[in-house]
Amino acid sequence: MRHVNFLTTLAVALATLASCGNEPAMKLHNDSSPGKTALLETKDQALVTKAVKARDFFYSKGSRVSAAGATIGHYVTNSSRSATDTVLSVVNFADGQGFVILTDKTDSPEILAVSDEGTLNLENIDNPSLKLFVDNAVENLHGRSGDIIERPQKPLMYIIEDTYDTIYNIEPMIKVRWGQDKSPYNLYCPIINGKRTPAGCGPIAVAQVMTHYQYPQSFVWDVNGAASNVALDWTEINKHITSGVGAFPPVCTANNPNATHDVIGKLVRQIGKKMNAEYTVSGTTTSFDKAQTVLNQYGYTTTISNVSNNASNIMFDGSSIWIVCATDPVKDSAYGHVFVVDGRKYIKRHYLGYIVDPSVTPPVIREIVQDSISYFDYVHINWGWDGTSNGYFYNGSYQTDSATSLDNPNDGTLSWNFTTRFCYIKAHR
Repeated sequence: MRHVNFLTTLAVALATLASCGNEPAMKLHNDSSPGKTALLETKDQALVTKAVKARDFFYSKGSRVSAAGATIGHYVTNSSRSATDTVLSVVNFADGQGFVILTDKTDSPEILAVSDEGTLNLENIDNPSLKLFVDNAVENLHGRSGDIIERPQKPLMYIIEDTYDTIYNIEPMIKVRWGQDKSPYNLYCPIINGKRTPAGCGPIAVAQVMTHYQYPQSFVWDVNGAASNVALDWTEINKHITSGVGAFPPVCTANNPNATHDVIGKLVRQIGKKMNAEYTVSGTTTSFDKAQTVLNQYGYTTTISNVSNNASNIMFDGSSIWIVCATDPVKDSAYGHVFVVDGRKYIKRHYLGYIVDPSVTPPVIREIVQDSISYFDYVHINWGWDGTSNGYFYNGSYQTDSATSLDNPNDGTLSWNFTTRFCYIKAHR
């Protein structure tokens, strides 16, 4: 089991007290010269430190990130006429290396989401389902109390040890990071008013599932009338990782990129036709249940469910990939988005808070204030958004009336329930 330890010092500590116990301690900024005391982190500095640890914990096999250049955004609401409430915070790493969403609200995991690519601007979230995730979290965390710690009198100090262990892990199954509005995905989509229309989130989700199972071996291309058989070389197709977005360049190592791109474009467009896609310049819509029909036609085994009850019993186990449709129950269904769930991380959190007297040698623990263990489930989402914001998201935000952490619509002032129109297709070969 991989574990990470979050250690936060909430009182002035002697420089000699650098770690507690045998777990790896996260040291604070300090000056260990004789006679000097450790320097406290500001709240934002502590958030960045925690976000770096979270990013490295969830992506233990990926590249490490640095606190240097990280920026912080806060979602603040008015809790009363004179007071504000910081519901959640987002730490964006430099150079688009992902972000972490954090909260200090009680009865909630402090880590809500961890991404390894892109940035999250709380004021402008263009991904509809990601916006729903954030909106739902805000609505249900708004008004809740944060973790309140009574600091002891000096020289006593309060220590928090936050230890995370991975209990169950399924690495992301899909390796490509495809999108909608770039070539080759929309290479064969209709041109309207001189502009190539987007491929559509539904066809992209279906195509990305196929890249994992590498099936079928061919398909019939008949978009332009005359039918022809198109072979699918999945080894080459999977070499087209992404067309790039923002500062991220395209990643394609196919031996014949042009030929591979042509096949990808035709496959996505053919799927779109089978899903009755309606193409417009501003967006492409499809019928979600047609995704199941298409996959069945191509030889996949599928089941489709509309989640409205007992969602907490639904666990991703890696036996299939989920194609998910989530829409806003307040707005119309066109506001929704189809994405893929292809991984999972189930973690254990051991939270230990205690008061230490550093005036004696060795320091003595005077009181255990809190010692608790909790478990949190995260699913890995590939949004079909060119890789941007792909990551691990707290599964509690995708559950319905069985959930208690984030998705109780009665907690807030609005009747938000993320999963009112939450459907998913399990697809496998």
